[in-house]
Formats: sequence, C-alpha cells, structure tokens
Amino acid sequence: MGEHTEIPVRVNAWVDEGIAPLVLALNEIDGVWTLSSCERGILGRGYVDFTYGQDWKELAVLVDEMAGLLVAHPPPHGYGYTLHLEWLGGITPRAQVLVDPERATLLADAITKIAPELNRRMMQSVGDRARKVPHRSTTCSARH
Repeated sequence: MGEHTEIPVRVNAWVDEGIAPLVLALNEIDGVWTLSSCERGILGRGYVDFTYGQDWKELAVLVDEMAGLLVAHPPPHGYGYTLHLEWLGGITPRAQVLVDPERATLLADAITKIAPELNRRMMQSVGDRARKVPHRSTTCSARH
C-alpha cells in the first residue's frame, strides 16, 4: 500500500440541530477542525471541541484572537459562552467553546461575522502553515 499524504476535505457530519450553527461558524475559520459537539452537554450547556494549526501554541493564538474579537463586538445581552484551551499531553491539543443553548445561534452569527478578520490576523500571526498541515498515513480510510 505504501505511504500516502492526506489532505483536508469538508465532509457532511451529523450534529445536534441546536449546535449546528456554531459548528458551521467555526468551520468558517481557515484551518479549524471541529472534533466533537453536543447541544446539551455538561450542566446543560452546548459545546464544540475544535483544534487548529500544528501545535498548542498556534491554537492558543487562535483562541486569544477569537476571544478578543468577540469581546470587541458584543451583542446587547452577551453571548453566554466560555472559550478555553486544553491539552492533556496527547497528540492533539483542543479548544472548547461552551455556550448556553439559547445563545448558540447568536454566538455562531458573531463568529461568522468576525471570521474574515480572524482569518486575516491568523495569516499574519502563524502564516499559511496552520491551514495546510499534511497528515501522513500508511493506511487508507475505507469509511468517512
């Protein structure tokens, strides 16, 4: 079989209806990979786990930039969200956004609006390499 270079492609995925707008919004950010989501997880809050770039430092820059832009463009009654970074020493660091379910669409709209500016800032900070991270594999995936 040999070694193959894998490239990122967008695929359809089943996600909870209430958190779907937030998953779509996060995917407007170049280089973001959404990993898991739930519209009512721990303590009834929705969440989306995601990653970005080649290491935790690039993900930290994204989280910092995203938080700053969201603070600069708040809706009248807030978003009701938590944004944090976690890395448990494994291969992939991840960030998580937690949101009150009734505010998920509001937060998604805000992220969609800031995505172009966030993409511009990330290109200046970490460059194109965070968006194009080839993953090398020795096996082919039969299912998607």
